[in-house]
Amino acid sequence: MMLRRMLLGLVLISVPLSACSRRQPPADVTPTQQPDTGARGAGDGGQAQRDAAARAAAEAEAAERRAAEERTARVRAILEE
Repeated sequence: MMLRRMLLGLVLISVPLSACSRRQPPADVTPTQQPDTGARGAGDGGQAQRDAAARAAAEAEAAERRAAEERTARVRAILEE
C-alpha cells in the first residue's frame, strides 16, 4: 500500500515536470531584404520612400485634424441646442 502511494506520488510529480522541460522549436527567422546600396539609383530610391512616408504622415495628420474639427462642430451644435 505504501509502495503504491509512493509510485502514484512520483508519477503525479514527474508528469507535469516532464511536460515543462520540452524545448520549444526555434522561431522561423525570415531574412529582411536590405535596400540596394549599389551605384545605380541608390539615392533616388531612398528619397522616394521618405517622400512617400512624409506624404502619408501629412495626409494622416490632415485626416485627424478634420475629424477633430467635425467632433468640435458636433459638440457645439449639441451645446447650442
